[in-house]
Amino acid sequence: MAGVMRTKSKQPITVFSGLVWVLTRIGLPLLLLYGLLWWRADAAIEKQLDRMRAVVNVQRSGTILGLNGDVGIRNVRMTPVDGTPLGGLTVRAKRAVIQTPGLWWLVRASLFGVPKEIPSRIGFRLDDASIDGDPEVLNKAIIGGHVVFPFDLAGCDTPLSIEVLRALGSDNGNSSFQATLTHPSSKLLRWDISADSPGMVKVAGEMEMEIGADGEMARRFAAASFKGFQVVYTDLGFAANRNSYCQKRTGLDAETFAARHVEAASRSFAEHGVKPGAALTQAYAGFSRNGGTLTIAARPQAPVPLVGLAGVNLENASFLLHTTVRHNDLAPGAMTFLPIDGYVPTATPANFSGRDVPVSGTRDASISAPRVAIGTEIPYADLGAYVGDEVEVTTNMNSKRRGTLQGKSLMGVSLKAPAAEGGYSLSIPKYTIVNVVLVGSSVPATDPGSQNAQTK
Repeated sequence: MAGVMRTKSKQPITVFSGLVWVLTRIGLPLLLLYGLLWWRADAAIEKQLDRMRAVVNVQRSGTILGLNGDVGIRNVRMTPVDGTPLGGLTVRAKRAVIQTPGLWWLVRASLFGVPKEIPSRIGFRLDDASIDGDPEVLNKAIIGGHVVFPFDLAGCDTPLSIEVLRALGSDNGNSSFQATLTHPSSKLLRWDISADSPGMVKVAGEMEMEIGADGEMARRFAAASFKGFQVVYTDLGFAANRNSYCQKRTGLDAETFAARHVEAASRSFAEHGVKPGAALTQAYAGFSRNGGTLTIAARPQAPVPLVGLAGVNLENASFLLHTTVRHNDLAPGAMTFLPIDGYVPTATPANFSGRDVPVSGTRDASISAPRVAIGTEIPYADLGAYVGDEVEVTTNMNSKRRGTLQGKSLMGVSLKAPAAEGGYSLSIPKYTIVNVVLVGSSVPATDPGSQNAQTK
């Protein structure tokens, strides 16, 4: 009888054997890769901390490596060494994290170096931070442990200090900070920044800019243009605590102190030669009395390079940006700053666009300089004496405008076009003006031989 050939039968795949296969063929390599990344991240962090220890001693309990690409340290304790500006202070945080585009980006950066292209996401986050130490040093460096409320103690006649902050309900701890740069498209960059101090205020801001699509990164950033900006202040209890504290300190009732605080806040702009317009004053008055949110948003009137915003003062900002302000969900108003020597409206007109130039609309009799002859340039500083006269304004945009001078301020001039051209009012920013020439005088001639009698 011939022998029977036996074949090895297949064993059925069980749940257990499938799980073992996944763990050994997929899970274990991934775990080893994660361990390698964690080890490299930990070594890189320790290397950077060693470089910092000449000025600040940093202690930590461990390294963070999230599956979303976040890398950082936990239970941080930073103590600047004696002799440095912040010596005597201790900063603690639950977590200090760098946000990256993801774990795969970290793998590439670890193996081949940091990619040259702009990452889709990069940022920094500090959680549950507090600052403590010598009260004298703290008072000189009120940073990190809280977010100062807008115009904090204006009108209260006491400086802001750690002692006062504690009296106002701040425990100088558990603050959080986050700054993130995202790159959602080839030309768009977005910054998001937030800071949160319990019992004080939360600040959240965002800014968008457009960069060049091609070329080196530095060149793309150099050509960036501003697209929009928004910042939101959310009161977390500071307004009520501040108002109560200052009312007791000044002996004023709630309404009187509220008015005093808003006036003191407005005076803080005097060093810039301006005062806030009606919309900002009204929105801040409601925010400082009742809390809630204060939202400020801006967008360019026309495409504006970021470098073009450098050095722009508060007066000229309205010529470049359309900026609005609002309290809670009320309708936003145009946020403007008016020159102290100009006309200050008592209310914001419903059709106010933020582009109008607030000017003095009366002839300035205090200017004693001799009047120029017709056809002669008028010094800008003397224009207030020529309100009502006909002038011609030459700008750096290769244009000439003729009309009746209606007013002049630190921001620009206002002209009324001739009736034959429509008689409309035109605002011309100061920074665009090349010269202003007198072409017709409204001052009666008193001396037949004087320059005022020159009429041709």
